[in-house]
Amino acid sequence: MFAEIKLKLAEGNERTVGLKAHAGIPIRYRNIFHKDLMRDITKYIADGAETDDALGGILDMVPQLAFVMAMSAEGRDMSALTVEDFITWVEQFSSDTFTEKSGEIISIYFGSAESDSKPKN
Repeated sequence: MFAEIKLKLAEGNERTVGLKAHAGIPIRYRNIFHKDLMRDITKYIADGAETDDALGGILDMVPQLAFVMAMSAEGRDMSALTVEDFITWVEQFSSDTFTEKSGEIISIYFGSAESDSKPKN
């Protein structure tokens, strides 16, 4: 699934970012960040983001998930991506944008985001 979202840049304006979700995302997430994406998402959903630990996990997981999906959408060499690439990418965005967009980013990953496209007749 491919979707576009608007993320707030550090300067205050917005940038449209393409996100591509597919079955390889958890593998790429693990290769780059050495963490289990499904475990991170499950903890977020189970805790309901109500504990400090869950909130900290969201603040780590959502930007990392967005990064992997954005790089996939751009057609980047996924095997060459590093944590340094992530840091360079994420530094362009406002510190609160991923918190605000966490539900939308996770929905895109699971393929349940609403589509703006109209059915063809």
